[in-house]
Amino acid sequence: MKKFKELVSLLGKRHLPIDDTKLGRQANALYLYIRRVATPTDQGAAKKLKLSKSSPAYRKVKHKLKYALLDGITAVSPDTPSPESRPEASLLCWSSIALARSNPYAYDLLPRKLIDANIQLSQEYDLLEASSLLTDVLADRPSVGPDIVHYLEQSDYLGELGVAMAELYDASFYIAHLRNSQESFEKIRAIAFRAFEKMLPRRDHFKFILWHYHLFVLEINFYLAENNFVEVLRVSNDAIDFLVKREELVLKDKYLVVFKINRISSFLQLCEFRKGEIAALELLNSIPEDSRNYYKVQELLMFLCLRTGNFQKGYDYFKEYKFGEISENIDNYFSETILIFEAYIFLGVTLKQIRLKDGDVHFIKFRVGKFLNNFEFVTKEKGFRNIQVVILRLLFNLLKREKGDFDFKNEFADKYIRRHLTLKSFNRSRLFISGILYLGNQGINIQSASIAYKRYIRNLDKFPFQEVHQDSYNEVVQYERLWSLILDYYNIHIP
Repeated sequence: MKKFKELVSLLGKRHLPIDDTKLGRQANALYLYIRRVATPTDQGAAKKLKLSKSSPAYRKVKHKLKYALLDGITAVSPDTPSPESRPEASLLCWSSIALARSNPYAYDLLPRKLIDANIQLSQEYDLLEASSLLTDVLADRPSVGPDIVHYLEQSDYLGELGVAMAELYDASFYIAHLRNSQESFEKIRAIAFRAFEKMLPRRDHFKFILWHYHLFVLEINFYLAENNFVEVLRVSNDAIDFLVKREELVLKDKYLVVFKINRISSFLQLCEFRKGEIAALELLNSIPEDSRNYYKVQELLMFLCLRTGNFQKGYDYFKEYKFGEISENIDNYFSETILIFEAYIFLGVTLKQIRLKDGDVHFIKFRVGKFLNNFEFVTKEKGFRNIQVVILRLLFNLLKREKGDFDFKNEFADKYIRRHLTLKSFNRSRLFISGILYLGNQGINIQSASIAYKRYIRNLDKFPFQEVHQDSYNEVVQYERLWSLILDYYNIHIP
């Protein structure tokens, strides 16, 4: 029934071509049932038709309706309503292509005006291959007359664009593969630079929006490999300005979201709280609340608050957007990030950086043990977000040090550092963990804090936060700020 529901959705408001026979009327009744019921079932449909769901008669009705739906969906008509989505536009364009290929002389069914309209539609929805094939239909039609030169030129142009787009896709997918495989930033940067340098001379040659979109994405990947978020921000703003001016683009909002999220990520990495907060709130007000991007922007907003030390703001947004309930609506992978943020807010409460709202029992009931045992994906990372779980466990144990509960032994930490934090990108995490371990094992006093600072924390300056090539989740709260908060909590001041 799920496939029937999809076909009914694709048919939309178009006519269902079905005959007025007993079988046709039964098929129409089944169509109305599927259309009206949110989750139709064979049992419910058969009951509606007063048939057994396992009977041959019921199977005949389904067969009849399936082909009627397919006929209605693929029917081409000048009166077909304008599509409301990319799948509908794609279906309409490819229906014309299929009809042209099956009967190249069906001029009455596919008049030039209709094909021109579908070419325009394919370009509005960035359907490059459909646009190229529809243009070929008219380029092969002698009745077009002198205008055939225009269609031949367009056919060559779209063919050239197709080759360039294939090269651009190959480069983009390969770079994405390298990033997911954690290849060195030097290798990613070199490949991205070569690809972008090859595409750049053709940048203004093609007007197709999808071409410009992927070029902007490729340029952003190049600067991401350099960890140059000033340039990532610039390219994101350029892309946004470019798209905003393209009023004819139907999918403009879809593409804009990508660059607006990159802009927020840049503000996050550059620690520009106010600009990032404004950009995030504006985007949250313009995208559907049930979309994955909505959750992603919420995540970035929370991250921005924690990264820049705005703990009270982070807590306020946590309550406003009901982050404690978000995990019910998103994948476990993303909800585990929210758990880490929640633990940092609890840490902020413990360190007296956050004032809880009256009646808030959520963080009063927070349990560190439950938090540590609540991960499926993070514990497998052995880096990135898992570093935050290790650090939070260390810090919560450190805060219990006065009770003699500091149980994070050097052997474990040394093993973790040797096995998982050997890359340059983990230098800051390695130093901070070592400093906290020393402070916890030697006792929390000015002498041990001074030694830990001189041996480890001071060396963070050798690896400036905004210059090191580390994953964003290697460091949620900047380590220098976190260290200062711990010392302030114990009223320790190193001269």
